[in-house]
Amino acid sequence: MDNFSCLNSKEEVLTKALQLVTSAKDQINAIGQDMSWLKNEPFAKAISTRAINNHELKIRFIITDIEFFKQVGTDTAKAHAEKIGALIRYKPFGTARYISVDEGSKFIVAFGSSYEPEMKNQTAFGLYIENPNVGRWLLQRFHYHFRKSVSAERAEKFKWIPFILWRILFWLFNIPRFFRNNAAQ
Repeated sequence: MDNFSCLNSKEEVLTKALQLVTSAKDQINAIGQDMSWLKNEPFAKAISTRAINNHELKIRFIITDIEFFKQVGTDTAKAHAEKIGALIRYKPFGTARYISVDEGSKFIVAFGSSYEPEMKNQTAFGLYIENPNVGRWLLQRFHYHFRKSVSAERAEKFKWIPFILWRILFWLFNIPRFFRNNAAQ
């Protein structure tokens, strides 16, 4: 299956996504057997090849570009898009959680993080997962991946702080010596 990022326009993205929704309505277990393109999505890095190839992971459909779907998607897509959209509005970036959809099934939704500005609050990634154990595992993997990536980002951003603090402390402790030396002269 082609990566969404390879598509040229929003119309092509919509056509592709609507095909996925149609497949979902027909209850096709996995949307095409080849899910390798999923690994290239920036917000799906947490999902390992093992999970993607796991036959228990029954993916019904994928929704991207929530606002666009809400405007022109099918009724089914609109309903789910609105649920996801509501979560996007009220939840911070970088979160993933279950939301209940019809018949007690589960969505796992991985939001974009503030470190991926191209996603902002318009794009979400949704998997409709039948097996709750697989869903929980994916959720844990996402949170683990997100914490790891954010920690690395923060470490890079603040790596100079210890050095700066050390210089300030060094300077503060040397002020009295400076005045003593001047007084002695």
